Amino acid sequence: MKFLLLPVLSWTLAISQIFAQNQLPVSIQPYAVHWSFAVKDMLYAAGYEVPGPRGNVDLVNHLESRSEELQLDSIISYYGYGISQDSLPLFRSIFTYPGTTVHVVEEYFFEKFYWTPVRRSTLKTDNLGRMEETIAEAYDSEAGIYIQESRIRFYPKENSLDLVDSLFVYEWSAANKSWVRQLAVTNKYDELNQLTSSKSSIEVFEIPFVFLDRYTYNPSGDLVQIQSFIVDAEAEISTGKQEFQYHDHLVVNATTYIDDGINGFITQSKIEYNYTDFNKEELVQSFVYDFKMQDWTLTQVDGYGYDIDERVNLKEVSTFSSEGFWDRHQTRVCYISDEYVASEAEYFYDNNTESWLQESKKYFYYDQLSAVEDEEPVKADALFLYPNPSPGVVQIKLVGDISIYVYSLSGQLVQQFHMAPGEKMLDLSHLPPGIYQVRAKSDEDYFSGKLIMQ
Repeated sequence: MKFLLLPVLSWTLAISQIFAQNQLPVSIQPYAVHWSFAVKDMLYAAGYEVPGPRGNVDLVNHLESRSEELQLDSIISYYGYGISQDSLPLFRSIFTYPGTTVHVVEEYFFEKFYWTPVRRSTLKTDNLGRMEETIAEAYDSEAGIYIQESRIRFYPKENSLDLVDSLFVYEWSAANKSWVRQLAVTNKYDELNQLTSSKSSIEVFEIPFVFLDRYTYNPSGDLVQIQSFIVDAEAEISTGKQEFQYHDHLVVNATTYIDDGINGFITQSKIEYNYTDFNKEELVQSFVYDFKMQDWTLTQVDGYGYDIDERVNLKEVSTFSSEGFWDRHQTRVCYISDEYVASEAEYFYDNNTESWLQESKKYFYYDQLSAVEDEEPVKADALFLYPNPSPGVVQIKLVGDISIYVYSLSGQLVQQFHMAPGEKMLDLSHLPPGIYQVRAKSDEDYFSGKLIMQ
């Protein structure tokens, strides 16, 4: 793992989803941007929002189910849309569960028509489902074995399902054949289980760099300020602070200041939040303060869309580029059922053609979905599907309340629908090209047909 020390002036704001997930101490967030993908992926798996780019895999499914739990079986990412006639697989992750408190994720890269191992991550939880340890191993292609790379150890707070007393990040030393500590974070809480301070120690040099963050709350329990310090021996040197404003306990403004060194603070950046009527983020705008213009400059806009079940089905991120135009990216999400994701498609906006172009797409597979298969074979009538082959939207000529099940040729259920009377159109555009078995069930009859997705 590579840590990179940055000047204190690069201290920036990163509090998105501050109440939804654990937050890394503010003081170390600028350094976290440059940590390895393995470390950031493991922290994210434990519920931490990590700044900067991560890897190509989610080690756990963060979305909670409203029904019975399903186990994620695999994820495949396809790239090259619009470049050639067919997209190509590039990344694959396979999930296994050797124990009730252990799961393993193996990552592969598609190269020369073969899946090449890249990394293996092992995640261990306690009996309450709290993350206790994560270990990442990098694949050595010459030796044909996995080599230990990074490790994180978590110590949950008493019986809390969310709070962590401390965490430690290690890197494997081949020379010493042992784990070498890179980062230590220790948290303190008050009698209301509110985080009051975090002490962080980056230990990549002979003398550790120690940081301290103190948290202040209003009488309603809302976090209103985080003040940050560098600890030098016994002295605490102020580096900056964040201040938060709320409406109905939802943060609407978060402003970052840096210390001017003479008992004052200089405004640096801010984030403004707008919410839907069901209290989920709808628009998040990021600004930096322009001292020449003496005004705020908009640098990034995050917009969210939701379906009828209040699930995120669209996220658009627009960042202002150095070339003077907005760089826009979208993530579009489809669900199998409840909160279980079927696919995530990535798009970018082409300013030349003024259109959205697809970059990549992830397909999620779950190993228990075939449980809805009828145990006893039944006679099925022919199912009319039009058009067939289909680019995505399919018309089905059936009447009444109909349940639809879409299977891959391997027998895995990849999509499930319920169609109310009068509905005729089925959107399968998120499925990868291939041949699928489509089965339909009414109150009394069964129907079956083959569908070719282009």
